[in-house]
Amino acid sequence: MARILPGLFLFVSGGLMALTGACQQRPVGHAEAMLDEGAGVRIASLICLQAAQNREIEVFTSCFAADASMLAPGEPVLRGREEARDFWSKRLANRGYSSSWQYSKLEAENAGDLSYEIGAYEMILADQKGKLVASKGKFLLVWKRSRPGQWKIAAFMLSAD
Repeated sequence: MARILPGLFLFVSGGLMALTGACQQRPVGHAEAMLDEGAGVRIASLICLQAAQNREIEVFTSCFAADASMLAPGEPVLRGREEARDFWSKRLANRGYSSSWQYSKLEAENAGDLSYEIGAYEMILADQKGKLVASKGKFLLVWKRSRPGQWKIAAFMLSAD
């Protein structure tokens, strides 16, 4: 996890500089705009991941749209940012909490208003007796653009292996 943070910082910094430079130079074509949106989604995703890893619940849940849906194993469908906050607050407050995410796919719709990510996760939590228990699975994140350059999680699904 410690190896990820320096690389994450460089990736996010480089992505922000690239997006800033693109905005200042010239109008971009549709294909170039799609690349910028893909980078914007990935940057938003990495910022959210880092907030989760750092247990920053307010930053992490601000990544969710107000009307987001979350589907987690053994849970009813959670609706809205507040229910997502309740779900994640319990996990991030767990003394054994740690997580890692490996992204395998990022796709953006042609309209540029939706994007999705697929990957695998591992989450570790301490049980009632303090024993660390690992949970592995897959995830699907659906992002929607709320305004130019701003992406929020519209749907988040975790599927345990």
